[in-house]
Amino acid sequence: GFWRTFRVAAAGEILGFIVVLDRSGLAQADVVILEQAANIVASELMRERSVAEAEARLRGDILRSLLEDSAPDSELRKRASLLGHDLAAEQQVVVIRSADPDAWLDLSPAASAAAWASATSGLKSMFGNVDGEPVALLSKGVRALNRSSVECWIGAFGERLVGLGQDID
Repeated sequence: GFWRTFRVAAAGEILGFIVVLDRSGLAQADVVILEQAANIVASELMRERSVAEAEARLRGDILRSLLEDSAPDSELRKRASLLGHDLAAEQQVVVIRSADPDAWLDLSPAASAAAWASATSGLKSMFGNVDGEPVALLSKGVRALNRSSVECWIGAFGERLVGLGQDID
């Protein structure tokens, strides 16, 4: 047998592959089904990407509004609740700043690290991008947990933690 590869692509971008071990030769009907499956997977991945991008923009807008104190509380609470975040609870805002101006050209590693850090520490959180810098909104819980979460998050990404109105020690 040999491996058959079906490309999962949309808008000229390769998103992945469906790989099948073809031991005895796939029937034409099987090939058509796998090609259709690749198209369906591509459509679903693009839909998920669109939703993730819209949520990322909404998170960034909410975090910017919080940092700038530029929107009424009721409006912010409503927008945050769309993402499952309760702004009525006590929060802590964390911004990671780096001396390297190119440090945040790709924010996806910071976002992934932030999500992991939050999940492992059990904190409810929201992460976003404000003016090209990663920002986290952490539920205010046990201070040591917040500190631990932020330390996991910052890793190699930044060198200075700045809390809203205070440095985090």
